[in-house]
Amino acid sequence: MSLIPMLQQADILADLTPAHFELIAAICKEATYQMNELVFAERTKGEYLYIIVDGTVNIELDPSLIGATTETHRVTVATLR
Repeated sequence: MSLIPMLQQADILADLTPAHFELIAAICKEATYQMNELVFAERTKGEYLYIIVDGTVNIELDPSLIGATTETHRVTVATLR
């Protein structure tokens, strides 16, 4: 199955040509994550670009990493759709 239709839905890729989509699709891999599954963690090296095709992703922050001492649990700072 071609990943090009999914890539074409991503706003960040809106100005690309069909040739660019072909090149990107050739190196892409589709992945599915379950609810509450960790996609990547804070302070880890970023190696991938994730495009959300369906569902939502919560961006959570460990308050201790920014010096907050009153919060003891992770805080959602954004929800991506």
